[in-house]
Amino acid sequence: MKHPHPHLSTDKSWVYAAAHEFQSILEGIGWKRSWSEASRLLGIDRRTLRKLDPKRVDTSLSLETLDVIFRAAYRCMLADSEGNEDPKEIFRRLADARMRILLAQPTSPALEAKFVDEMNQPRFGTPATDKTG
Repeated sequence: MKHPHPHLSTDKSWVYAAAHEFQSILEGIGWKRSWSEASRLLGIDRRTLRKLDPKRVDTSLSLETLDVIFRAAYRCMLADSEGNEDPKEIFRRLADARMRILLAQPTSPALEAKFVDEMNQPRFGTPATDKTG
């Protein structure tokens, strides 16, 4: 059976990056909580959160669910910080992690070729190479 959206990749290797990023976030804020406690605090099903366990990554996790988890983590981190950390810094840390996950997603060969082509184009302010010799 053909994939219903052939332009969309079925490669879920990004989930491994997500598991690493989520674990780093939890360690970075000193969460030493169990998956059950994290589930209760975030309001996310424990089985869903465990899909981000670096020891046993589950590639059935969707990007939409990952975004729900990150939104819940942001709100919980804000509450836990009790005003001791700038909300913009918390947001930046999560946004940076989410961007690294996004970059771990495969792109189509056509899009990759267009990206490489665009990156090789001269830009405004870029010194032109002298081909006259």
